[in-house]
Amino acid sequence: GAGHSNSSSYTAASARESLTATATDAMDATTTTTTTTSKYRASQTLEEHVNKKINAAKRRTRSELSVSGGDWCKRGYAYDGETTDVRHLKHLSAIERVSVKDITREEFVERFEKTRTPCVITDAMDGWSCYDESSPRYWSVDNLTRRFRDVKFKVGSDDDGYAVRLKMKHIQRYLNDPVHTRDDSPMYAFDGNVFDREATK
Repeated sequence: GAGHSNSSSYTAASARESLTATATDAMDATTTTTTTTSKYRASQTLEEHVNKKINAAKRRTRSELSVSGGDWCKRGYAYDGETTDVRHLKHLSAIERVSVKDITREEFVERFEKTRTPCVITDAMDGWSCYDESSPRYWSVDNLTRRFRDVKFKVGSDDDGYAVRLKMKHIQRYLNDPVHTRDDSPMYAFDGNVFDREATK
């Protein structure tokens, strides 16, 4: 009799544990699903969510400009021929261009550094893998987004000097959005330490 009672108790306890585990798994699955689908509010579209991230970065990098008030594009530089038409820069063609293939370090120092003569240096980056389209390390917005989609890059600093960062996938959206490409002083990714991080090696 005692053995049967112990066996029944064990079976009942096992059943309770099994039911508890099943319920816990179900709750975990529900939580995971909710977390996955609730990265942004149900009332927001993905585009609205991304724009919210971009506009928050704008406010932090240039707190003196109103995003909603149109301050970021009020001067119209992006569509002003005086600032976008290279024909207005013809006077710069008088500056000498010098290739690193045709001059030694010593010659450069004598001709340009000592005389403080401005010049345009060319061919200095030939052979860099980031400019080779066949290389997996080729630098284009699309390729960087594929490689570092969720990596945050610095796009500016706030009023206290702290870095403001955006994920690469949000930077790509910023660069391709016709609203944001009207910015007078656009944000851009510059981060001297980004490739030192584990996620980008």
